[in-house]
Amino acid sequence: GATRSRKSTLAKNLVKFFKSDEKHIMHLDDYFSLELVFANNNNWELPKVIDWGELKSDMNEQKLIIHSHGRKIILVEGFLLFKEPLICDFDKMIYLWVDKEEAKKRRMDTKPVKEEYFENEVWPNFLYHNQHLAKMRANKGKKGGNDILVLDSTKESEDEMTQKAIKFILNQKDLERYDNHEQELLQSISEE
Repeated sequence: GATRSRKSTLAKNLVKFFKSDEKHIMHLDDYFSLELVFANNNNWELPKVIDWGELKSDMNEQKLIIHSHGRKIILVEGFLLFKEPLICDFDKMIYLWVDKEEAKKRRMDTKPVKEEYFENEVWPNFLYHNQHLAKMRANKGKKGGNDILVLDSTKESEDEMTQKAIKFILNQKDLERYDNHEQELLQSISEE
């Protein structure tokens, strides 16, 4: 999800449920290359400033694996994770939706940036690099289609999002899905 959509919060709640700790969360923010950020005018919003090779290597080495409920789980959180070729490595994907105004408010309240940076880099880059999600979601169940759980971080509480994410990860059948609403939220990314 976008900046301040509560990705880290959800990841922290999941590791608590899986009786692990925060060291078992792989944060995309830990894979920024400062050299590449500086070479790109201090722009932190571009996929090319992330060391994808190191992230993929760490995922493959499974150093941060959680053993729970008879499963091996690796939690990875970040705002650009649904990019090729990394997306092929995920069995379960959870997208946290937030609208522009709420994302901006939360960002300015917690980790402020210049308004121009938010308007010209943060939000446009987020939209550009995630516009394919609606198509992916629409193809769920088809060969090569990915199932993505979409949670609305502007309307759902932290607890509601956590419970839905747990059920999704564990394939529990009582997860209530609103496929049309999820698709509408993702479609809004490509329409802005």
